[in-house]
Amino acid sequence: MSEKLAFLLQHDAQTETVHLEYSDINELSGLMSDLRSFPNLREVYLHGNRLTNLPPDMSSLRRLEKIDIRGNDFRDIPDVASALSTLPNLKHLFMTLKEEADEDALFSFLPKLETINGTSIPQQSAVGAERDAGAGVEATMISEQEFDAVVDLFEQIAALQPSQTSSERFDAHADKVMGRLDDDIASLMSEDVFARQNLALHARSQLYGVCWDELIDQMQAHGAALTQPLRDLRRATEEIVVKYKGLVEEQGSHYKRRVGEAAAEIETAAKETTEMLEGAEEMERQFREREEALKADWDRERRQLLQELAAAKSGQPSGAMSVRALSSPMQVAASPDHFSTQSLPKPKPGGRELTQKQLQDFITELYASKVKYDAKCREAKLPRETMEQHLYTYLNQKYGLKSLIIEWASAVMAAVKKFADEDNDVAVFGKILRNEIDEEFRIVQKQLKDTVAELLRVYLKGKYPLKSEDEVSKLLKKRMAASVYEEEWSDIIKYMYNHEDSVTLIMKCKDLIQFQAREAEANKPVRGRGRTTPAQDAKESSKMAFSDFLKVLLDFQLKGHEKFLLKFMKLFRQFDKDKNGVINEEEFRQLIIATDPNKTDLEIQDLLNLVDPHNNQQISFSECVNFLSSDLVHMTA
Repeated sequence: MSEKLAFLLQHDAQTETVHLEYSDINELSGLMSDLRSFPNLREVYLHGNRLTNLPPDMSSLRRLEKIDIRGNDFRDIPDVASALSTLPNLKHLFMTLKEEADEDALFSFLPKLETINGTSIPQQSAVGAERDAGAGVEATMISEQEFDAVVDLFEQIAALQPSQTSSERFDAHADKVMGRLDDDIASLMSEDVFARQNLALHARSQLYGVCWDELIDQMQAHGAALTQPLRDLRRATEEIVVKYKGLVEEQGSHYKRRVGEAAAEIETAAKETTEMLEGAEEMERQFREREEALKADWDRERRQLLQELAAAKSGQPSGAMSVRALSSPMQVAASPDHFSTQSLPKPKPGGRELTQKQLQDFITELYASKVKYDAKCREAKLPRETMEQHLYTYLNQKYGLKSLIIEWASAVMAAVKKFADEDNDVAVFGKILRNEIDEEFRIVQKQLKDTVAELLRVYLKGKYPLKSEDEVSKLLKKRMAASVYEEEWSDIIKYMYNHEDSVTLIMKCKDLIQFQAREAEANKPVRGRGRTTPAQDAKESSKMAFSDFLKVLLDFQLKGHEKFLLKFMKLFRQFDKDKNGVINEEEFRQLIIATDPNKTDLEIQDLLNLVDPHNNQQISFSECVNFLSSDLVHMTA
């Protein structure tokens, strides 16, 4: 470390700041001579070292105003504070404080400190006031030195013309003032150190009053012309002191009243908060009662349905049974298009409805929350949640009340159903919730979007070689917000896909362009056309919105992935008994055997150790897809 300081001395000896953070320093004494060599040193940073103490004498660093010693394991804080007190100009300290006693030690040794850890310290701090109050009444009364100063001044004045009555008058006056001071301090209702000091200062002023009187009498005896002016001055000074004392007392009363008002407001706020919490608990209680009532109704209907079903099997006609059986929760759950959130009610008319933008924002927030939650589960060796499970975890963390959770979940499901056809991201989200595709597929879709944007950038850069990168970026942004021409979108398709898929996608794009053209023509008012060339007409007629082009590719990718997973998804659902997208170890073994009967027990165990290393007995559909990807390829071959 001395080499670092030597280098700094050689190249910047006039620096005001030295940085020695995280330098593995365990002793500062050996560096003091180097630090003294910086004549203008005002700041030293020693954060994150291994210091256990400081040199007892640091006074040679006379200009040092700021020191940062956080992150060091000091053994004795009072010793450290004592060492810091030798710095004559220290104003700002950054230091790790573990206990209140450490802070008290710093205030005790460093009364001139202005900030600790960036927090300003009043020059007359509460800690200092408490410390003074702890010294007893004598610390706030007139000291012996102060009283002797009054005596010396009085004797100096009285010596101009000695008199026996002068000393008697002084003694009587001093006894009266000191007696009144004792009575006033004894009558205080609290241990207010500032009030004691105020009384003591007023008493000192009164003590000096006898000196004024003696001086005036002496000058009057000598016939001095200054007698009246001195008398007026003495009166004016006394009035000022009296007013000052009254002002201080009034100020104290004012702030006590303000503190009392603030305490009352805090108490009121606490009561209101308690009432709000009690109201929330009451709402939750009512919700639970309603939930139990609905559950009882459902159980009653279920029993009735089973009776009707039994009657139907015995040959007895029951016209109502077939209709009700179709709406049974068990039948709905078996439908591949139904979410596994069976308990959700249908959104009420006038209830919460999400716009497409609100749904997109919600999905983005949920994905981000899921990534963080998965990381925490890995650290805690807990099973990974499905997207549906995390939907409720996320809503519970955000809203807490079950009524709000169900309201939001119902609104999300309704919005997914409403916007899935027109927004690929929504469609992917819905299929992940239903465990029809794996969660990681959303990352594949994002990569596709990035690839298309980058290919379009490359195309534009090649078409306009003289444009700068910024200009190409602006043009790309403009195209992505508007339309792309056939020569652009067709080249991107041919680059990304094989011949067969390229032909399919190009035909899909052309069919979409023609469909949109027919709709536009049908809705277009009859009017004259502008003058355009046939080549311009052909180019304009073959362009399509970038968002439409991207959706064609995303939908094609999604359908291909669904087709790839279809057989495995049906197989997974055979072993997923409770239809929640999660299977246990035994079900996983059966799934592996059904997927590849040639797998040995050892190979199955190796796969199980990978997918469920902590034996949580909860393996999600997405995890199965990820770990069995090679087997899925053979299934679809």
